[in-house]
Amino acid sequence: MNVDGHKNVEKVIRYYLLFMPPKGCRSIIDIGSGITSPYKGLLKNLTGKYVSLDIREGADITADLTEKSNIPDKFFEWGWCSEVIEHVEKEKQYAFVNEVMRICENAVFTYPTPLHPSFLLDEGHHEVVVDFGGLGYNVIDKSTTTGRNIYILTDKSRIYYWSKGKIYENTITIWDDSRKRIYVENWR
Repeated sequence: MNVDGHKNVEKVIRYYLLFMPPKGCRSIIDIGSGITSPYKGLLKNLTGKYVSLDIREGADITADLTEKSNIPDKFFEWGWCSEVIEHVEKEKQYAFVNEVMRICENAVFTYPTPLHPSFLLDEGHHEVVVDFGGLGYNVIDKSTTTGRNIYILTDKSRIYYWSKGKIYENTITIWDDSRKRIYVENWR
C-alpha cells in the first residue's frame, strides 16, 4: 500500500472518544497510528500494554496489514483503527479487516464516508466496501447520519454493552417498558 499521495492529517477526533476500548483491558494496538500517534496518550491510559502500528517507519511496529503480518493470532485484546480503512484500496479492504481481526480479539473501526466533508479533502480516500455485519463477529454499529462510520467488532464468545461512552463486558441489562434500567449483572 502506498500512502505517499495521502494527506497526513493526524489529529484526535473528539466524537470517537466515546467508542474507545474499555479501561483496564489487557492490550491495545493503535493500527494506522501515524507518525505522531495522536491517540497514544488516551489509549495508554486504558491499558498496561500500548503498541503503535503504521505502514511508515516510526511506529512501534511497521507493517502493511493488507498482507499477513508476523504478529501472533489474537495477540492484542483490542485494536484501535481510526481513520485508516478509507486509505486502503477497495480490493484490499477485506484482507485488511481480516488481518486486524486475526491479530486482535476485538477492534474499533472509525472512518468517514463520502457523505462527510473530510472524505473529499483527501484524494487517497476510498469508499469502504466491507460488510462488517457479514464477518462472523458481534457488531456494534454506532455510525452517524452525517458520514462518520463507527463499527466495533467483538469476539462472539463475549457479550458487550455500550452505554454513554463506556463499554461494559459480560453485562446483562434489563429495561422496563419506559426504558428505565431495572437490573444489571456483571460477571467475568
